[in-house]
Amino acid sequence: MSSSSYGAPLVRGKEYLDKYEGFALKGRDSELKNIANILMRKDASSILLTGESGVGLTAMTLGLQASKTDLTAPLDIVSKRFYWLDINEMFASGDPAKINSAFETTRATLSRNPDSVLIIENAPDFINSAKSTGSTHMINGLMADLRAGKYQAILEAPSKNVATVLECDGNFPEFFTTLEIREP
Repeated sequence: MSSSSYGAPLVRGKEYLDKYEGFALKGRDSELKNIANILMRKDASSILLTGESGVGLTAMTLGLQASKTDLTAPLDIVSKRFYWLDINEMFASGDPAKINSAFETTRATLSRNPDSVLIIENAPDFINSAKSTGSTHMINGLMADLRAGKYQAILEAPSKNVATVLECDGNFPEFFTTLEIREP
């Protein structure tokens, strides 16, 4: 689903969830509650979701979006605006100038509301694509925005590739809480 309506490679949470018609997260209430609690904290309130491939990292973030319609959901979660980053759209051109422009538009869109949460489904791919296109400043920009409290982020990374994410910035643990998701 293209996100050109905001000029950024972002897909709003509701639109993203609509791609998974009939989606329902079952049996993951405690993990979902942990994610919500981390997002509501003051410090280290961004999340690195990790786990073996196939355990449901994306299902957890979809479940978070779906929980916004639950009458028992905390108001702090209901007020969050979840955005998925379309990595393929962002890096499709291979042109560093276009990639940089798309990322700056993404940052501006997210910064308009401090309740915005950026979700990057495969963070190692994002980091490797940024490095291969000479756009490593994007990682610095993301960390600077998190440091300033402009928005939050949820990065998904398979266990085997989590080192790629942890090594991208020395201050990573200051802003991110690592949460391992296991098979249900």
